[in-house]
Amino acid sequence: WPTNCTGHVANYPCGWTSGMESNIFHFKMALDPNNGPDGSPSGYTSTQLTEMWHAANATKSNLIMMWWTPEPLYQSYLGTDTEMQHVLMNPYTLECAKAKEQYLEESCDQPLEKRVGPPEASCANPSESLSKLTTGSLYDFLHPEGIPEAAISPAYDVLRRFQISEVQLGQMFDLWESEPTPRDAVCQWAVENLEYLLSMVPSTYPRILQEEPHSTFGYAMIGLGAAASCVTLGTAILVYAFRKKPAIQYAQLDFLYILLSGSFLACIGAILSSVPASDGTCISIIWFVNIGYTLELLPLVVKVAAINRMMEAARHMRRVTLKRETLHTAVAAIAVLMAIYLAVWTGVDPPDVAAEFQMTDSKSEYGEQIVGVSYFCSRGDSNAWSSVAVGWNVLLLITASVLAFQTRNVVSTFNESQTLAFLIYSHMLFVLLRASLLVFQDNFTGTMVDNLRALLISIDQIAACVIYFLPKFIAKDEHEPSRTSFEAPSPPVGFFPKQNAAHRHPGRISGIGNEPHSDSSAMQHGSSSIHYQGGGHTEGPGHSLELNKESPLGSSEEANTGEQQSNTNSNTTSRSGVLNLCSELTVEA
Repeated sequence: WPTNCTGHVANYPCGWTSGMESNIFHFKMALDPNNGPDGSPSGYTSTQLTEMWHAANATKSNLIMMWWTPEPLYQSYLGTDTEMQHVLMNPYTLECAKAKEQYLEESCDQPLEKRVGPPEASCANPSESLSKLTTGSLYDFLHPEGIPEAAISPAYDVLRRFQISEVQLGQMFDLWESEPTPRDAVCQWAVENLEYLLSMVPSTYPRILQEEPHSTFGYAMIGLGAAASCVTLGTAILVYAFRKKPAIQYAQLDFLYILLSGSFLACIGAILSSVPASDGTCISIIWFVNIGYTLELLPLVVKVAAINRMMEAARHMRRVTLKRETLHTAVAAIAVLMAIYLAVWTGVDPPDVAAEFQMTDSKSEYGEQIVGVSYFCSRGDSNAWSSVAVGWNVLLLITASVLAFQTRNVVSTFNESQTLAFLIYSHMLFVLLRASLLVFQDNFTGTMVDNLRALLISIDQIAACVIYFLPKFIAKDEHEPSRTSFEAPSPPVGFFPKQNAAHRHPGRISGIGNEPHSDSSAMQHGSSSIHYQGGGHTEGPGHSLELNKESPLGSSEEANTGEQQSNTNSNTTSRSGVLNLCSELTVEA
């Protein structure tokens, strides 16, 4: 090591890579090798080096030390008489890089031979390129799944395009000296270089949002919903006009009005699904549609169940009383349960308005890219609420189909199994389509989902009116006597205690319409009678099933057991009440 040192050299702190000792040793520079403040090779801290340069400038002293650019200290002395002068070393080569990597160990606890390495390791430091560092999750954060391209932030693309030179970085360091904080320095540089920064912005930015006008398809669905509402109201008017028609009375006038009220509510929900979305309409839709379908389907279930119960009682000669109020209460109770469910849904996870964005080819007068925005009703945080509501409709339809099948052998006056089968098939088809729309809604835009839902509900209601009510309106009133008979099981032995076993024959149930008989009440109302008659001479207790004005299918229905004497030579006379649906059912033994 040279002994003719003429000065001191200030190195980086111990552990920093500099290569200074290697260059001084192999180039035989007459500088003090002990480059630390305490005469050791530990070097100086960056703060100490900065203070040393300021002191050398104040005292006009010579100083040689390691430093880097771009950096605020270097920038602050540019253009002054104490500007830093770069000392050139041998150029950085691949051989030098390999030698540095293989032999050089710049650590304070290493001996001199390890710190200086072989001559091949003495060269200038490589030029460090300016690099951008971004976190790996930034892209995923700025491009979340399910967000359309039109709504994605351009931040990631701008960062990817952003390039800055060493000179520009030096300008920021210059501003650092004059601005109060580094942030202010960067912001001031951005203001002065705004045109350069704008060149890195993607071509479709800046963007401006513009609300899209309501679509033609949306207006068409509003019109279809209004048409379905008119069909429902028109059907209600025709039901009232034909209220004395036997087909309407047998179907129960009050139950028909409950059904039509539910259908009308569903039509209102369809209209709201097509109008521009708001928080109010989104919540109203689930209420109108779900309450509507409940009121539309539930009366069918209750009514058919009551008919089945009545016929079962008739077959077993038992008394059963079904009051109209009881059936109405059942409909109201289940509707209230649905309302409670909807209230919980509204309170916990209410549907709300969501926006969807669509890129357009248009630009504003200021050159901004126009992004169309439209609003639709989202289903909240979970689809489970909607799935349960659709499942409830499916449950009602399955129950109604089972009960309708059970009425297939009921007397034709009350038998709606075929009509109900078509109606349930129609409802089930549209409910399944609504369920499919719920599953695949991510494949459509939000407004399209709302409009398709309105389409399905509207057509469903129109089809229901046509399938269930049209046959009742066009049905011909039967003025000719009609008779339907089927064999019933023989009464058990001992059923008629005074009857000889030889005279017991299978009974017969007959349906007689508008046929003159001794019951003046039945004649006045043009009623139908079902008589159960025992064959042969009978003298014993009889049993009768009567539907009177208090029957639930007229008003209430009773199976009465009473004592009666009959003579084989006398005509059988039925004791019957009259349904308010103008139907009389009497079973006598």
